[in-house]
Amino acid sequence: MRRISNFFAIVMVAMWSLAAPAHSEGVGTQPAVQTASQVAAQQLITEQLQTLWPNTRVGAISVLGNYALADWWLGDKAGRALLQKDATSGHWLVILCGGDALLDATFLTEVGVERATTLAKNHLVAEATLSAADKTALGSMLKPMRLNQEHGQHKAH
Repeated sequence: MRRISNFFAIVMVAMWSLAAPAHSEGVGTQPAVQTASQVAAQQLITEQLQTLWPNTRVGAISVLGNYALADWWLGDKAGRALLQKDATSGHWLVILCGGDALLDATFLTEVGVERATTLAKNHLVAEATLSAADKTALGSMLKPMRLNQEHGQHKAH
């Protein structure tokens, strides 16, 4: 868990300067029908983010198989994260951070997400109740940022 925490801390610092101001009111909810695995993944992802930054608000989280999309707000910044479940440890790892590109099934397929079209559609449904300002803020990261998963750490430059 510490490896994920350190890794995500680096990600959030990098994203801080890339994200536009956001509004956290009206954060959407998930569809009513979810599997136990989806609920467990959502709880784990939320706990990890909020443990690192108590002021982080986690919005919609969509889980499909070994992939998840999560919305986050930290202060006046916002974005989306693509997570993948590690086959060995079972931990969720942030592999990409970005904006609207993470809702594009073609892009998700190109980066290796299984069932990308379904994941993207599910997340759009999960975000349906968000305000236009929140959707704009979540989409404000223009270029997705790939993160180094090796040992959960940011690779030295």
